[in-house]
Amino acid sequence: MIESIFLDCSNLGKYGKSLLVKKCLGAVAFNNITRLAFGKRFVNSEGVMDEQGLEFKGIVSEGVNTASLTMAEHIPWLR
Repeated sequence: MIESIFLDCSNLGKYGKSLLVKKCLGAVAFNNITRLAFGKRFVNSEGVMDEQGLEFKGIVSEGVNTASLTMAEHIPWLR
């Protein structure tokens, strides 16, 4: 994560602009969870996610979106 932040900040095109830390933390969390659960990294050292990682991330985000909608239907104050 530190290396990706350094590379992002040292990019001349992004000099003086803000850094979205949420993206970096999300990538680290995703990498750690998948390594613990599956014993495999889906993101390489350059920050590129392989095909299986993209598929898994899509499934997880779809499940989270669907679950939150379902919870909102059953618990009105969540809307």
